[in-house]
Amino acid sequence: MRKAVIRNKAVLSLLSLALAGGLLFQAGCTPQPGTDPTGSGSKEQTEDNTKDKTEENSSEEVTKQNPSEENGSATEPGTEPSEPESETEPAEPEKIRIGSLKGPTSIGLAPLITGDYEGDPLNEYEFQIEATADVLLTAFMKEDLDVALIPANAAAVWYKKFQAEDKSSSEVTVIDINTLGVLYLVGPEDVNELIPLEQKASDLKDKKIFMTGQGTTPEYVFSYLMSGCGVNPASLNITWFSEASEVVAALAADTEAYAVLPQPYVTVATNKLQDLHMISSLNDCWNDQNETTGSRQVTGVTIVRTSFLEEHRENVDRFLADHEKSVEAASRDAKVTAGQVVEAGIIDNAAVAEKALPYCSLTCMTGSEMKEALSGYLKVLYQANPKSVGGSLPGDDFYYAGPEKDNKNESNADDKEGKSESKPGEKEDSSEESKEVSSEEETKESEGTSEVPKSDDGNYKASPENVKEIGRYQYWNGISWFSHAGCGIEFQVTGKTCKVTLAGDSLSTSTKHVDTESQARIEFFIDGEKTDDVLVDGRSKEVTVFDGTEEKTAVVRVIKVSEANLSSYGISNIYTDGTISPTEEKDLKIEFIGDSITCGYGLEANGKTLYSSTTESIVPTYAYLTAKELDADYSMVCASGSGIISGYAPDGNRNTANLMPEMYQKLGGSVSAIIMAQLPSAIRWNFSLYQPDVVVINLGTNDYSYTKEDPERIAEFESAYIDFVKYIRENNPDALIVCTLGLMGDNLYPNIEHAIGTYSAETGDTNITSMPFEVQNTEVDGVALDWHPSEKTHEKAAEKLASFLKENLKKNH
Repeated sequence: MRKAVIRNKAVLSLLSLALAGGLLFQAGCTPQPGTDPTGSGSKEQTEDNTKDKTEENSSEEVTKQNPSEENGSATEPGTEPSEPESETEPAEPEKIRIGSLKGPTSIGLAPLITGDYEGDPLNEYEFQIEATADVLLTAFMKEDLDVALIPANAAAVWYKKFQAEDKSSSEVTVIDINTLGVLYLVGPEDVNELIPLEQKASDLKDKKIFMTGQGTTPEYVFSYLMSGCGVNPASLNITWFSEASEVVAALAADTEAYAVLPQPYVTVATNKLQDLHMISSLNDCWNDQNETTGSRQVTGVTIVRTSFLEEHRENVDRFLADHEKSVEAASRDAKVTAGQVVEAGIIDNAAVAEKALPYCSLTCMTGSEMKEALSGYLKVLYQANPKSVGGSLPGDDFYYAGPEKDNKNESNADDKEGKSESKPGEKEDSSEESKEVSSEEETKESEGTSEVPKSDDGNYKASPENVKEIGRYQYWNGISWFSHAGCGIEFQVTGKTCKVTLAGDSLSTSTKHVDTESQARIEFFIDGEKTDDVLVDGRSKEVTVFDGTEEKTAVVRVIKVSEANLSSYGISNIYTDGTISPTEEKDLKIEFIGDSITCGYGLEANGKTLYSSTTESIVPTYAYLTAKELDADYSMVCASGSGIISGYAPDGNRNTANLMPEMYQKLGGSVSAIIMAQLPSAIRWNFSLYQPDVVVINLGTNDYSYTKEDPERIAEFESAYIDFVKYIRENNPDALIVCTLGLMGDNLYPNIEHAIGTYSAETGDTNITSMPFEVQNTEVDGVALDWHPSEKTHEKAAEKLASFLKENLKKNH
């Protein structure tokens, strides 16, 4: 007979337990009132629990699971007993001490705890089931536990808590994900099957929503998903409660309201309220929004003390095999498992457990798939609140590669399968996705990363090894993301077929007119000739570049011609039956910084009177044409309405929505979310990825709408201009800086010249100059949308700028 230590175990009805605030909320969704929202517990609680734990350990019996008492040695299920182990083989530990929580996090362990599955365990185990994570923390700190099943974010917090002083290692290593998302939208709609949250999201703006977990993971997850559905979380009417029982009571009083609840509280609520029904799975929505990233909504993970893992790696691998087998058994028969979870003290009501089990997303996800799923989830929490994951993201040593299996366990949420090339017993290699996020802005710096150039099926990733990135980019989880106009990729391909798969941002699936007019506009070029012009109107969009019967070699360029203020896009895959390689870098690199003029605002309106991504293009602009004339690589950092101290201000009041000095530091300025619901304006640009020879600044047109002839405002503009130039110089130490203005008005050009003189006198920097553009002649050259420069005006400007740069670059060399 097998037994487990069950603490705080009371024979209660599940609803009574809900009223007491137990179950899942201590298992990783919402903390108990008065506890640390990360799940780690307060210092006072930890001290009290340490005392309680010591007293309990002296009085409670622990009965071991020891298959070796019956079989002589641990053997694989279904195999003949092996010969006795030689003295050179690893010694068996006395036992593995496992701590776990009441609720879904531990359900997958139930068959292992009770012994109700085929075969014998591969190790000797001692189980400790607790109602709160802080008790497990105390035991872990005292080394009374070797393994613990805890909330995902708590694992990240513990990782920091148990980190060595030099931060080279931590006593916390994650070995698997045991539970995926268990949050559901419930409401007064009797549906035959779950509705995708994407279809329901816009309707929720006019509804009351009840939730627990303000300032913790439920809020962060729901906000992230609603943003991905095109709904601003701030626009929602959410009432927050401290416990799920309060939500159930509120739903009983207001039958028109909706709620976000975790299982098994969803089952408690729908059993009690006849007109309340489960509508949408937040887990499914997460999977839909992260189809190309591998990120998953994670409720619970299993951690091991790193020192124990290093000493008993083989036994940890055996535990993972037992855990997977236990999860598979728990997933087979809800009625049988419900009895086991009651026997194990995990849930106290078998009827509710049986009904809730199919929606509890049990899994045993390991290796590279686990790392990809968990790291993406933690990044979302970090962006919402760095403290929720311990202040910074865990390093690569947080993830155990583990023994890879041929067939991953399928969770109830139809999880993505994945394999790793890592060997059993090895930790994951370093990868870009686990790098620490910038603490200053709480965002991840843009990084390039390496990976296998091509898969066996002819697919390449748009990584720096395969393509030349044009402009600012963020390569993450197999996708290169771009925001600014003119940015994209260029590569040489040899083959009969070439196809490129584009990835959409949070606006890409919108059905609203205003948003479809803002979707990223992408143009394709073969050997310099434009071949296609598409809007990214879905999460994924494949474009055939060419498809023929004869092999050919061509240079393919894919760029975004619409601006950063509207939308962003990614490139996830390049397919060819041949090979691709990056095109060579040019001898000259230029960076253009500007406003709507540089973006090509309204250049392709073609009779349209409203501005959208379909009415502008970077290709006919002075900037693009200058780079082409000089055979230079380029990067565009531009946004309509932007300025130094004020964006466009038609009423004369300062507009701080589009300030270039701030935007210049980031990947882009789009209002659409890309990587893990981050806005490009939240992702810090890594200036080392592109060091230009020339930086051209064309700003001041919008500032003038604010400064007019006001001396104080003009003085402020000059001072801020100098500060911006200093920042540019700091990040581009060797570039020639060219300051220009004039196409739509040159009122502030004398002040720019004065600012440059002041800057040079202060710093001694003489690698900076200025050049005025001619004000557009609309009668001769025409005008684009909203009085912006025409193509003819841009052509003249490009001719002047290219000539100026040739002369000045010749002087400098």
